[in-house]
Amino acid sequence: MTVNPSAPPGAVPTDAAESDPGRLRWMVGSPPAPERIIRFEDESFLRFPMWRWSFSHWRELVPTVGVARGSRPARALPVALRDDLDAIAFQPLGATRSVTWADSLAANYTDGILVLHRGRIVYERYFG
Repeated sequence: MTVNPSAPPGAVPTDAAESDPGRLRWMVGSPPAPERIIRFEDESFLRFPMWRWSFSHWRELVPTVGVARGSRPARALPVALRDDLDAIAFQPLGATRSVTWADSLAANYTDGILVLHRGRIVYERYFG
């Protein structure tokens, strides 16, 4: 799939790969190209596909505060990654065809996912 980073902001990408923030070059450069700037003031940070960049850069757009985790050290989660989950097929509600777990992540514009099962990390993926 070909991505045109100089496409006008109104040209909506058709899938997760086309709307990848890195491919669209949102906020790249100093200063970024005017058509690639995402702002809080004009609510462009909430419009698709710009929100895909926004969710990874929230602290740059809106006021945030650090929340203390307490005085105890963080505990590492055990990892028991499974390599068979991407191929699991299921039929989404209202659909007539099955999709794989991997295909569903792309169809839903997933940027990152972590699956825990019985206290262990069994699946972890990041996109975009």
